[in-house]
Amino acid sequence: MSELIRLEQKHNKKYKTIYLETVENTELSWKAKGLHLYLMSRPPGWELRYNDLLNRAKDSKSSLSTAIKELKTAGYLDIERLDNGDKGLCAGYKWIVSETVVKTQTQDEPCPRKPESG
Repeated sequence: MSELIRLEQKHNKKYKTIYLETVENTELSWKAKGLHLYLMSRPPGWELRYNDLLNRAKDSKSSLSTAIKELKTAGYLDIERLDNGDKGLCAGYKWIVSETVVKTQTQDEPCPRKPESG
């Protein structure tokens, strides 16, 4: 389809300025871009529930899981497990969402070696 689409934008007071790297990343699906935008639009320290994410869109559980995996693989989302003290039980998760790709050791860098004793 090569028809021209002219875009008009209507803004109201409920808006944020966003960094465009993710939106312009052609390696991401629209689904992943939308989830990233939603997560970045939340205020600092926002607490969310997985079921709440499911209820905010018509995507299925597997669709949401795919978007989460895509953002993690691309380096925009890191998920850390929070342990519950001495018992080793899971107390929840900490999601760290970034405006730009964050390279972790598991993505590109080998694990650092122990210094050799001399």
